[in-house]
Amino acid sequence: MNGLLRLCVVLAAACFHGSGLAATPQAAAGNGHTLALQSDGKLWAWGTNFAGQLGDGTTTQRTSPVLVGTGYSAVAAGYNHTLALNPDGSLFAWGENAYGQVGDGTSGAGTNRTSPVAIGTGFSAVAAGYFHSVALKSADGSVWTWGANAQGQLGNGDVTRTDQPSPVQVGTGFVAIAAGAYHTLALKANGDLYAWGHNSYGQIGNGATGADVLGPTQVGSGFSAVAAGYYHSLALKADKTLWVWGNNGRGELGDGTTDPRLTPAQVGTGYVAVAGGTGHTVALKDDGSLWAWGNNQYGQVGNGATATPQLSPVQIGTGYTAVAAGVDHTLAIDSNGKLWAWGYNAG
Repeated sequence: MNGLLRLCVVLAAACFHGSGLAATPQAAAGNGHTLALQSDGKLWAWGTNFAGQLGDGTTTQRTSPVLVGTGYSAVAAGYNHTLALNPDGSLFAWGENAYGQVGDGTSGAGTNRTSPVAIGTGFSAVAAGYFHSVALKSADGSVWTWGANAQGQLGNGDVTRTDQPSPVQVGTGFVAIAAGAYHTLALKANGDLYAWGHNSYGQIGNGATGADVLGPTQVGSGFSAVAAGYYHSLALKADKTLWVWGNNGRGELGDGTTDPRLTPAQVGTGYVAVAGGTGHTVALKDDGSLWAWGNNQYGQVGNGATATPQLSPVQIGTGYTAVAAGVDHTLAIDSNGKLWAWGYNAG
């Protein structure tokens, strides 16, 4: 594994489930901040902290991990805010709150939260976009969203696109969620995939570009997992095929081109996990091998090079169990529970 070049951001949160303490370690990161959740429920954070996104009660930047709390089972990070779940389904949030993305009913200047704030109960998964938050309840599969809504990313059909400082229900029957910068994905138990929000690059997957989608729109079926990058979307099927769509200007779709895809297109097989950054993608195969592609300006692909985009998947290493991707950095956890990071590290 290459050494750290520069630390970065995870914006498209993968779906993390919250029954019991984290079965395996997890990692996530926001705009210059990174989080690591140990299997014993200890949550650690480091990096930029001007909006309280580390959750340690301060706005002090941390260049090494600081303990945020214990007893957590899932974590997700937006641009400058963080979400976390307890095993009992309690949801906590902290960090920047200009658009109400913390979800405590407040928004605007002076409402940033430097410590975890209780938002609600009964949740089983969390995801975060740039300035919006998404959560899933296990009892009825209801999706709840809050925060910025200028691109319709909340999915509540509001034609005024009004920001929401508290969770609003979008639908029921869902089992997984993901959030890109300004769009959202949600998967139903039968494998039907829905998307809504910003669509300038075809990231919704409905065959169109330009018009934002204000409510859940079905974009495919037969899927088993979802993830999202800045302007691209990713999904896995039960047969371990990987499907991609949306922006591809830096090769983030991994199909060997820089052409956008307006509907899901298959790019490979054998995958069991995937994550998207701003312009790059990282994926894990069933044999533990780690693959990455896309923008590589800061070495975020991890192939020992910089600058040149990687238009097709390249193998980075083996023995991994989890992946996460940020704006310009990448995280992976190996089978020994060690967290590896590479890419942007300016703080």
